[in-house]
Amino acid sequence: MEPEQLKVWLEGALLAAGQPLTLAQMNGLFDENQQPGHGLLREALAALDAELNSRAVELVEVAGGYRLQKIMARAGLGARRKLELKIADGLVWVNGRKAVLGSGVCA
Repeated sequence: MEPEQLKVWLEGALLAAGQPLTLAQMNGLFDENQQPGHGLLREALAALDAELNSRAVELVEVAGGYRLQKIMARAGLGARRKLELKIADGLVWVNGRKAVLGSGVCA
């Protein structure tokens, strides 16, 4: 898989995961003969992290793995609870995708 394609794929997996993902879990999402390995995963995550600097989501490495963290409230876009209601009502989009509560995004 090309690094750019892997980066996009990892962003989708992290948004949909509902919890942090370890490198082993990310690697395990691929067929055994197509697993990118930890080195390529780290490269794609670094590229994703750099790209996210200008967006409303940031990549965070935590003890349990990696997750995408909502920064809308921190950016002054509104109160966290009101923003969560907007997300639940389907009014918030991130990078062309409808945001979903509990998708690995936390306040």
